[in-house]
Amino acid sequence: MRVILCFLSLAQIRLSAFDRERSRMLARQADEALMRACSRMALAESLARRARLSGR
Repeated sequence: MRVILCFLSLAQIRLSAFDRERSRMLARQADEALMRACSRMALAESLARRARLSGR
């Protein structure tokens, strides 16, 4: 019984490590997506300013 519990414990530790790494990967991807969105918003604002200036 102890061997089975030890095995299950080790399996849970490995699964936990995989989940943690997956969470880190997703967080990095979310950070990158946020940075791209901010860059696109800045570009859109710049283009809108140019459009207003050229329309005068």
